[in-house]
Amino acid sequence: MTENLVAQMLVAGRHPLHFYEKRTMTKAGDKKYEVDFLLADGERTIPIEVKSGNSRNHPSLDFFRKTYGKRASKGILLTKGDLRETEEYRYLPLPMAMFL
Repeated sequence: MTENLVAQMLVAGRHPLHFYEKRTMTKAGDKKYEVDFLLADGERTIPIEVKSGNSRNHPSLDFFRKTYGKRASKGILLTKGDLRETEEYRYLPLPMAMFL
């Protein structure tokens, strides 16, 4: 439900909806990576992950940034938590999705 609300905010902001999904085989079996939304930022792509809680785990964003490196901008995590920024990610409160 939270992802649907963010999708509506992105559409209202005239952003086309794109997502990322990749399956890989590991020794432990099939692994699936999903990034909820991708936004264009000039020649770079901004990966966005929506978390309904305050989760600090984001293996799909980590995989995306590792795979696409210089073509990917700093990732955005929309969470219930406070605004903060690290070297790799911006953590935004969910209501700020309307400003993307």
